[in-house]
Amino acid sequence: MVVLTPIFMATGIFSVIWVGFGTLIGILFLKKYYSLKYRPMLLWGLCWLLLMKFWWPYAINFVLILMGGETLPLKIIALIALTTSPFHFILWMAAWVDIMYEKQFKLSVSIMLIYGIIFQIIFWTLFFIDLSFILVLNSPFDYTFVGIIQLLVLGELITFVLSAMLLYIKGRTSLDPIIRVKRLLFFLHAIAFFIGVMLDVAFSDFITIMVSRIIMMVAPLCLYLSEAYPKGMEKLLLRNQRLK
Repeated sequence: MVVLTPIFMATGIFSVIWVGFGTLIGILFLKKYYSLKYRPMLLWGLCWLLLMKFWWPYAINFVLILMGGETLPLKIIALIALTTSPFHFILWMAAWVDIMYEKQFKLSVSIMLIYGIIFQIIFWTLFFIDLSFILVLNSPFDYTFVGIIQLLVLGELITFVLSAMLLYIKGRTSLDPIIRVKRLLFFLHAIAFFIGVMLDVAFSDFITIMVSRIIMMVAPLCLYLSEAYPKGMEKLLLRNQRLK
């Protein structure tokens, strides 16, 4: 039976909060899509719902430990975390392409789907050969990708940040202050998520766990604000422009 140390307790609680928050943002995106019929809203909503799969094992283990049960075996963690990979990344990139290069949407998505198929072939091959080629379990609240899977996930993160930077650079040239703010928020969501994930992977102390989860929660919030753009934000921006 696993004993809930302070670090385990903190990781479990913040994992549940993070999974709940990310899922909520995904649902809000889907709700916005049905009212606005703006395709990136649908893609980002599905993306954030799928993205939470990486932290579902932590949240589930926390609940299982509280109930006095056994934690998830490595095989189940691998299935939860990677069965639908990298389709969260494909959805996010599809939304980005829809904004940046709408005419190349179908071609870009086709290329990314080929990448997704290759990823799945690699995953299932390694899964049946030896799970240690995919990930290692350090604790009920800490698993680490290894080998080629680790490189692919890291490549997705880097692509994610670079593509967000390109959208931000393009938005900076706009004469519309609302567009500029939207693109800044979009870039901030990518940076926040990247930093949060890096902290989450590199450290396991009590303070860093809390900080990384909080930083990661900033990411979907910035993305949602950049696209939904509540009226209050627009009024505040326009008022600030008049004051200048």
